[in-house]
Amino acid sequence: MPRMVILWLFIPMKKFCWQVNNTNIAVIDTTGILSARYNGNVIVTASALDGSAVSATKSITIIYQNVGIDEMKVSSIFIYPNPASEYITIDAGNLIIKSIVIKDMSGKQLSLLKANFIDLKSYTSGLYIIKIETDKGTLFKKLIINR
Repeated sequence: MPRMVILWLFIPMKKFCWQVNNTNIAVIDTTGILSARYNGNVIVTASALDGSAVSATKSITIIYQNVGIDEMKVSSIFIYPNPASEYITIDAGNLIIKSIVIKDMSGKQLSLLKANFIDLKSYTSGLYIIKIETDKGTLFKKLIINR
């Protein structure tokens, strides 16, 4: 079953521990990106790691929606190097790239591109989401920039 990505957009990533109450429905990684596995409801909790006992929860309903790219086609799209420092190349194999959007973790669109070679020198270190629209559908990938 293809997975979808849900972004938790307003909390700094490095200062929180992320948890989801039902890992059969979804899992969450250390950066706060939730990957849905099946339809259902989950509760996501972000807890501060600074000893302040600050935490927040969010109930999320997941509804499976196929974006049109099957697992075999998704596995043929590569971003390298990742982590990156100066540039990335997006290799879509036989898929035709229609557009590439780079967003920061607040959801702000930083770039709209069509080229598969992207200069990253104007970006700061951090985690980004790349939205790749192809002739077969749209998918999202994580990009880490380290300097």
